[in-house]
Amino acid sequence: MSLLLHALIEIIEWETINEMVSANNINIALKRVLMILLKYLGQLTCPPTVTLDFSSINQLSDELFEYNKHKIGNMKQYVTDFFTNLRGCSMSINELRGIKVSILDHPLLRGDELQTEEKTPLLLLIFIKQLNLQQILKNHLYFCQEYLMNSKNRLDDISRKMPQQKGFLEGVYKVLLLKGGNPRSQE
Repeated sequence: MSLLLHALIEIIEWETINEMVSANNINIALKRVLMILLKYLGQLTCPPTVTLDFSSINQLSDELFEYNKHKIGNMKQYVTDFFTNLRGCSMSINELRGIKVSILDHPLLRGDELQTEEKTPLLLLIFIKQLNLQQILKNHLYFCQEYLMNSKNRLDDISRKMPQQKGFLEGVYKVLLLKGGNPRSQE
């Protein structure tokens, strides 16, 4: 997945996006995609009049875009830094899923809304969807790793106590063997 993301970074024509933004030849769907990408990269800031929780696609307004428009020119650098520093986005799994469900899967952000002569906006949408999936998987792996480390520590604690309780554990083991091997003999 990381290879796909790196390939998309190279394929996306970032200068085309910059030209579209500076010429004000950009539709609301692409504005929303760019704002989501800024959010993932930790670069999206809200004006004092805007409250943003990503629960609705309508929150990604023109006002929010205009407030962050100056950052679009550095977008490729932000993306490159994001992957070279090997840091993930600071959003929780619930926030990532919320963005996916309420915004990325919204009918107004389908590929046909981003169709132009240029394929760059569509590639950018694919990039963001893959980035979202990667971050969700990364968070899941992190939680699984933490769970395994906690389980290992608990098992280590139990194994340290085992020599003291060896007779008890052997007795439990024999009962389990007898019960599992021939259930009718116990009746």
